[in-house]
Amino acid sequence: SIDMLGVDPEFFYSGRAYLNKFVLAEDRHIIRRGRLDIMSGNSYDVEYRVNVNDEIRWLRERAFPVTSEDGDIIKGSGVVSDITKSKRDQELLDEQNRDIAESITYAKHIQNSTLQDEEDINRIFKEAFLFFLPKGELSGDFYIADHVNTNSGKKYPLFIVADCTGHGVPGAILSILCISLVRQTLSNRNINSPSEAL
Repeated sequence: SIDMLGVDPEFFYSGRAYLNKFVLAEDRHIIRRGRLDIMSGNSYDVEYRVNVNDEIRWLRERAFPVTSEDGDIIKGSGVVSDITKSKRDQELLDEQNRDIAESITYAKHIQNSTLQDEEDINRIFKEAFLFFLPKGELSGDFYIADHVNTNSGKKYPLFIVADCTGHGVPGAILSILCISLVRQTLSNRNINSPSEAL
C-alpha cells in the first residue's frame, strides 16, 4: 500500500476505503462489480486506474471469497499488483505497431500504383488474366506487360514476371526500383529484345 498508493497500512486499518480517494471515477464500477462477485461467492481478476500524487497508475486486483466454517462468505481476500510499467510498455508497443501498419499500408498503395491492372495487360495480351497474390501486404514480386519497339520499327509484346530479393518492405522497395529501371529500358530505342531490356 505504501508503494502503490503512497499511504501506510493505518489508512486501511482505520476503515477508510481507497475506492473514492484513489480509484478514477470511470473505473470505480469495476471494483464495485468485483465486490458483488465476492459476495456471490465468485472470485475476480480486474484491472483499473488509480490517481496517486497526480500520477495515473494501473493496478491489477485478484480476489476470492473467504468463507466461514458454515460456508457463509465473511470477506474477500486477494492480491493487488502495480502493472503500470507493463501497461505503458504495451501502449508503446501498440503505438509502434500502429505506426508500422500505417507505413506498410502507405507503401502498399505506392507499390500498387506501379503495378498494371488486368485491363492494361489485356491491351497487349487479349486472352490474359491477372492473378497476383502476395504472401503479405507488400511483395517483392512484380510484373510488366508492354511492347518493345526495335530500331527497325518492329513491335514485340513483352511480359515480365520477376521476383526481387527479399520480401516485405525491402522486397517492395526493390520491386518499385526494378519496375522503374525496366520501364526506362523499354523506352530506349537501342533496346531490340527482352534480353537487352533486362
